[in-house]
Amino acid sequence: VSSQNKTVQMVATRAICNTVVFGNKEQIRAVTDVIPQLVQMSTRKETAIQKDVAHALCRISERGSSEQINALVCQGFVRPLCDFLAHSEPTMVDYALRTLKQVSFARRCLLPLFHLLVCTCTHSFSFLP
Repeated sequence: VSSQNKTVQMVATRAICNTVVFGNKEQIRAVTDVIPQLVQMSTRKETAIQKDVAHALCRISERGSSEQINALVCQGFVRPLCDFLAHSEPTMVDYALRTLKQVSFARRCLLPLFHLLVCTCTHSFSFLP
């Protein structure tokens, strides 16, 4: 994941998605250890890499435990999701919305999540103060 090579990054994020989709809870936990690298990869300009990162985050939020999802929030993956909400690629917007939905369920309350989003996403949307 830490490679600067585009092809290597794409293969790595797809492997992460597959591990989360088909893996057990321990394998999913191991995948959450690379979240900081996924967050960093989300800033790349290549849409293909951003889409793979969005897909990986979505799968982690769907298959991970509440504790794992809370850990993801603490590792800074909400900022990339906000960026994905403003993306022109509909699939990335879908991944971001699905992930945020899972985060809200895991955290069991929408108001703190909304506050977190407003604080994190103000750069992405011109209508927010």
